[in-house]
Amino acid sequence: MSHIKTATVTIGIGHYKRVGKDTFGNYLIQACYERDVNLVVQKRSFAYKLKQVCHELYGWAGLREPEFYETSEGAQLREVVLPAIGKTPRQIWVDFGTKAVRDQVYEPTWLDYLMKGQHELDVMLVTDTRFRNEADAIKQAGGYLVKVVRPGYGPGPKLVGDPPVRNPDRELLGYDGWDYVIGGSGKLSELRRWSDRFAVWLTGSGPRPEQDASERARNLAAEVVEDV
Repeated sequence: MSHIKTATVTIGIGHYKRVGKDTFGNYLIQACYERDVNLVVQKRSFAYKLKQVCHELYGWAGLREPEFYETSEGAQLREVVLPAIGKTPRQIWVDFGTKAVRDQVYEPTWLDYLMKGQHELDVMLVTDTRFRNEADAIKQAGGYLVKVVRPGYGPGPKLVGDPPVRNPDRELLGYDGWDYVIGGSGKLSELRRWSDRFAVWLTGSGPRPEQDASERARNLAAEVVEDV
């Protein structure tokens, strides 16, 4: 692959929390680096800019910078209420990014910021693909979509928060545009195996990995969807 640094390949990874999206992204970055140190593969997020803005607005209340919440320490604090404003970091991000900006100002705000920007990358991994318009934009850009599942886990109830609002983690339930569904075994070794297969392709050492519909269906069966 020629290193032209214009996000030549975009891979969207979805679509709800605690299933291993970032873990798979990290494995893929590592696998690519081991094969080609010159290939620039990085994670990007539709939510990064909104988290950055929220930090600037609510840092006084204890909301940290986006990178902090990607650490093991920070991950444990995503669901801890900040007393000064009575919301957890995750609630702030959802309320600001979805309810305020996405729903009330301009729906593709965060999408356009990411997809229309220049990122100086060979491969862009979008590890928070949650909405149909995000999935469609990645497809329209010639990218690919990977759904990570984990046995016993799902997107949660239909309504979340207080007052209750529609759960954004459920927006891609039933979506049939996934090119890959992985993680059905619940083993990290499966995510590593898929990251290796992708790395072989992305570094120009082999064809793009294939997955048939029956395998996608088997992996989807591991998903737990609450009917409430």
